[in-house]
Amino acid sequence: MQKVSITYSVYAYDELFEAAQNRAIQSAIKCFLNTPYERLSEDMQIAVDKAESMQTPWFAGEYIWDNCRDEIIAFCQQFEYRFNGNVFTEENENAC
Repeated sequence: MQKVSITYSVYAYDELFEAAQNRAIQSAIKCFLNTPYERLSEDMQIAVDKAESMQTPWFAGEYIWDNCRDEIIAFCQQFEYRFNGNVFTEENENAC
């Protein structure tokens, strides 16, 4: 039996190229859209409410980004990423 070690390059959000940062942001917004309403921040709830009141729920993610840009970026800065903007976890490396 052999044991093999694999080294991954991981990046902080601020080290990513713009396209990878955008991918991380979109993933974060999807995460928030799948979060129960009562667990969202007040500003995110306002954005979701706006989308619903305008009968355009498909724009909820855009309203969240417009209203909560700093909050989303701060959320993204908590993680490490692969070069393409996917959150790094060793478990996911074998899934691709």
